[in-house]
Amino acid sequence: MGKNFMFRLAQFGLMHIWPALVLVVAAIALPPADTGAVAVIMSIATLFRPLVGFSLGRASIRYIGHARGLDANAQEYASLAFSVALVLSMPALAILAVAIGYSTVVYDMQAGSSTVIAAVVFSYLYGLTEFLDGLYRAENKFQPLAVALIVSRLVAFGLFFGLTLAPRLDVLLGVLALSEVVCVLMLGTAFVRSHRLTPVTMIRVIRAHRDETIELLRYAVPVVINALAVYLYARAMVLIVGLFVPPAEVGGFELAVQLTNLPMAFTIVVATVISPKAAEMFVGATRERQSLRVLLSQGASFALWLNTLAAAFLLLVGPVALAWLVPDLPAAAIVLIILSPLVAVKAFAQILSGEISVAVGRAGTTARITLVFGVLNVIAGLTGGYLYGVVGGAIAMVLVHTAAAAVSVWLLSRQTDLFLRYRAGAVASGVAIGSLPAVVLVLMARDIPALAVIGGTMLLLAGNLVVLLVSARFRLPFHKPLVDGFRMLLPPRPKYSLLRDLPAEPDLSGHPVVVSSLAYLEAAHPGLDRFWKGTANTPVADWSFLAHADYVYAKWLLGRESELSPKAAEAFADAVGKAKLAGSTAPGKQMLPHLTAYTLGALNILAAAGYDMREQVYADLELDLDRLIDAETKLPKWPAAWSHHAWRVSHWLGGIPAILLNFARFDPKKQVDERLVHDVLEACDAKILSPETGLMRTYRSDAVQSAFRAAYRLRHRPELADVGGLVHIHWVNYALGRDYRAVRTLLQSTTTHMLEHYPFLEGSPYCLDFDYVQLQRTALEQDSQYDACALIRRNDVLITDLVRYLSSIRQTYKLHRLPGALAALHEATMIAGHAVVPGIGTPPRDVIKTALWL
Repeated sequence: MGKNFMFRLAQFGLMHIWPALVLVVAAIALPPADTGAVAVIMSIATLFRPLVGFSLGRASIRYIGHARGLDANAQEYASLAFSVALVLSMPALAILAVAIGYSTVVYDMQAGSSTVIAAVVFSYLYGLTEFLDGLYRAENKFQPLAVALIVSRLVAFGLFFGLTLAPRLDVLLGVLALSEVVCVLMLGTAFVRSHRLTPVTMIRVIRAHRDETIELLRYAVPVVINALAVYLYARAMVLIVGLFVPPAEVGGFELAVQLTNLPMAFTIVVATVISPKAAEMFVGATRERQSLRVLLSQGASFALWLNTLAAAFLLLVGPVALAWLVPDLPAAAIVLIILSPLVAVKAFAQILSGEISVAVGRAGTTARITLVFGVLNVIAGLTGGYLYGVVGGAIAMVLVHTAAAAVSVWLLSRQTDLFLRYRAGAVASGVAIGSLPAVVLVLMARDIPALAVIGGTMLLLAGNLVVLLVSARFRLPFHKPLVDGFRMLLPPRPKYSLLRDLPAEPDLSGHPVVVSSLAYLEAAHPGLDRFWKGTANTPVADWSFLAHADYVYAKWLLGRESELSPKAAEAFADAVGKAKLAGSTAPGKQMLPHLTAYTLGALNILAAAGYDMREQVYADLELDLDRLIDAETKLPKWPAAWSHHAWRVSHWLGGIPAILLNFARFDPKKQVDERLVHDVLEACDAKILSPETGLMRTYRSDAVQSAFRAAYRLRHRPELADVGGLVHIHWVNYALGRDYRAVRTLLQSTTTHMLEHYPFLEGSPYCLDFDYVQLQRTALEQDSQYDACALIRRNDVLITDLVRYLSSIRQTYKLHRLPGALAALHEATMIAGHAVVPGIGTPPRDVIKTALWL
């Protein structure tokens, strides 16, 4: 389990239980009416949470994600989202103040000015926390996010003890506000420092990127709408019921609702564990879909068992515990009895409708279901609350949420062809049998609450444990959901076998890869698409070179380079000529070698498309070789901190020779001789590449390298990164016609890796897949005696999977992955010996020969 997942799990778990913990504290420390006021204010804060920052943190994830690792680009988008969100939060703060003030009248709160001020401050900062949460996730900074949340909540826990001295509503809200202040200060100040933001620079960022701002806001609108739909569906009932009942009953109602929400964390965590693999398997062949059904069925039955056990606890022990601990809130126990079965019912839908629906591209369906039933929830709540108060509201929730769960399972199962096995009979009967001793004890000891609660809990757990053990011993079905959970969390390592049937060929009529890719570029990146079609005159900034190069490469690989606008090509070339490329004499921070080589490669692509402006670009560039290579050793210069990271350090080891080769071939001033490029590569052969394995060695300590690889393995496979890094050097070797070291070993290892990873090397296709197949194709040219049958057949399968994936690209797909995936399709086509690229309809193109980099 990855480090980021652990941080996210800790953070999410605390966020998920926080409203319930606050209500428990309020119920114990405050009068019943004030507990109702806390419930209303928490609900309003939840309503405004996505509105304060306009959900720009979450909306920016797609824009920042593809630039992760290229600091300038990622920081620019993050700075833009941060600046725009702060501006938009000001009117949201004013509206929030009005809403809080109005609610004190509507819900008959006994609230003074200090209470209103504390509630407004808390709700506003609660929204900023939500925004910063999305922004930090977009930048892959999970650790500081988790630390800030944990520290701020610990501060609140410490201050909660002050309620024993001053049990007042404004004090509790002040503690909550102070907790959010700590969280926002920790996250906000760190973000401002790392991005070097001031009010002046934030205004400049917004002014400089008006098109990107509009695009970001346009994408944020459906995110906000979805958040509001979720609110109407899951959190609005307390405000609705509060219109008809006293504040004390509102507090009891919301406390019960929050307690029933706690077990949902089980299912959400299960879905989070499965979703990355689900996204990979869903786009695979038929047998992969079948494997996905098995995996999801395991998660579904396990989650259903956990939630059914939780429902039994809430139904049997929960009401007695509430009546014992918070006797001034009798509505809590009544509502909990009504709502507790819903915990098990909702588990049926949550495994498909949450993270999994996003992973398999059905988030839109889930959003529509949530919106429809959110509206129905409001209507039913108004009716039930008006007629029967909190009981009517609870019954309305049960009816609407049960219907929503049924529709979700029915619709999503048919849309995804994922019909899951829940083992509902075994779960229900097993938990029922195991709970019988607890039922007897709770009924007998209902007048002794301590015995009923403690004894009932122990008997409930012990009874269900006995049922599981007996079931396993006598091969009954009751323990199988638990077995499913272990199989889901600890699956056997998958192996790809050449003996398996090949996946069915996708429909190649009408060149579906071209159609899907062009639609993706237009819909997911409209500003970029309009620029290169000549219908927009957006200035080209150096931090946007990555996206522009991605677009140019993609168009050329799709055979649609004729659609590139000459005016756009000239604007791009003019910007490159003025940029601070790696190795240039320009002062200040320079672009990284990887991005520089990629940008120069885009110029080469444009030249192949008929827009050759390289001479005028290079005429404006002055090169300082001392910034790129060591004059004595001829080795490229790289940051020592990356020496243990093969993929990362290769951006310098391969990017710098690529830059030099571009200058040697296209610079009219001839600042670099091509012989120097050979010298640099010969130095790499002698001092960096292993003659036995052909891989790089840039580190000194084997012990430190072993520790790094163990940590790196939490997220990626280090052996894949070894190859992915090596090819950056071999691209230049291939362009110059130089032989590789240990060719046979490289062919064997890359074939083995591809047979172990299916359908792609990681979750979705990108440049890593290209790295492998390009290395295989060019290595085969140097080792004609190698038995390539397995390699060729594996590439044939890869072609099918690439065409299938690229024929229905989701808008969440990262733009920087597209050129690599398309280039992999071209290379695999050449390995398989096809004359035309499937799904594209053009002869395969050798991107490295043309661009010298990818």
